[in-house]
Amino acid sequence: MKFLKKEKGFTLIELMLTIAIVGIITVAVYNSYFGSVRAWNYNKNRLEVQRAQDLTYRWISKYAKQATFINPNYSDNKNYQDGDKLYLEYLDQDGNLKKVAFGRENTATDYLYFYDLDSGTKRKIGDFKFSSLSFDYSNDLIKMEAEIFNEENSNYKFSSSFNPRLNNITTP
Repeated sequence: MKFLKKEKGFTLIELMLTIAIVGIITVAVYNSYFGSVRAWNYNKNRLEVQRAQDLTYRWISKYAKQATFINPNYSDNKNYQDGDKLYLEYLDQDGNLKKVAFGRENTATDYLYFYDLDSGTKRKIGDFKFSSLSFDYSNDLIKMEAEIFNEENSNYKFSSSFNPRLNNITTP
């Protein structure tokens, strides 16, 4: 009787187990990767919105600290709604009266602008559009309520308060 040689190779069961293990590992790597990408995108969008809020705060705060006159319901007769713009007057380092304003160009979703009313120029602050914006001045604080429209078609609401440092502030 002839002895059969042992054949080398894989059995069908071994092959199926290997494919199942590779499939489980692939699904785990896939879920981990795309979960990380979703978390990264979420955090990136939140960070951009927080950066827009911080940029807005720094711009307005710079002028609010020096304000001698505050009008939180400024209108320049271009069909703006009350509360749409914040008007500030302050004295520069040379003692010259300067006039600035902050607001949207129109009442629809639009960017926040800084208006230098003395030179007639405007500058866009940040790359986010504001879907709502209002200002108030009470109890020696300028209060801003805003809503930013972000890329995910959702709105992010925030409020900020600015403390003018001068004591002799006038209002309309």
